[in-house]
Amino acid sequence: MKFRRRRSASARRCALLLYPPPCGEGRRAQRVGVGVDVPTILRWGPYRAFFYSNEGDEPAHIHVRSGNKEAKFWINDLTLAVNAGFPAHEIGDIVRRLKQNRDLLLRAWQEHFGT
Repeated sequence: MKFRRRRSASARRCALLLYPPPCGEGRRAQRVGVGVDVPTILRWGPYRAFFYSNEGDEPAHIHVRSGNKEAKFWINDLTLAVNAGFPAHEIGDIVRRLKQNRDLLLRAWQEHFGT
């Protein structure tokens, strides 16, 4: 019998603080008390591109989520800032889709944050 190593409670809390689930997605969003507006800009297949409304002080970027995986990309050059669970081949597919819609993403960021 194999035993899975469980993350400590503090490690789980830290992971939720770094990547809180968007509002309305699952019970964890309610339990953590996430009250941040999460506008969805683009959907395709299992992916959703969005940004957290409390991150306007950072350079323009977009988050992409699918299931329990999430990644953050800088919109300016579409480089990967953070990856939490996506394999490399999926990142490539995501970047291709974001490149096709880069103008839409940047326009949505500017309209939302007023930059």
